[in-house]
Amino acid sequence: MAHNPEFEEQKAAELQAAMKAVVATIDAEVSAWQAAHPHATFTELEGMVLQARKKYGESLMHALVAQREEVRPVPGPQCPACGAEMHYKGPKQRRIVSSIGETDLERGYYYCPQCQRGVFPPG
Repeated sequence: MAHNPEFEEQKAAELQAAMKAVVATIDAEVSAWQAAHPHATFTELEGMVLQARKKYGESLMHALVAQREEVRPVPGPQCPACGAEMHYKGPKQRRIVSSIGETDLERGYYYCPQCQRGVFPPG
């Protein structure tokens, strides 16, 4: 894909705005929790902070993945099993669990009519 500075700046600004909204939501939740638990123990505070960090990480990962453009190769990729051309079947949603947390991805899905096997090519 050609380098487009204006498009990249717009995407960066959108990501920054989305993450500011996430931070504001998490900040409000943490403040509300703190007000509701004025005598929380260190362990309880730590648990709340870890939940907030997890929520931010999951939101950031989701935003970064969603920001990527889907590029479909033409022709379709080769089937890893039989080598036949795979056919694009449209976007499919998939839940990925990583060390950061869970993220829902929507990616192009390809299917081999010979092997009856599907793949999500790397994005």
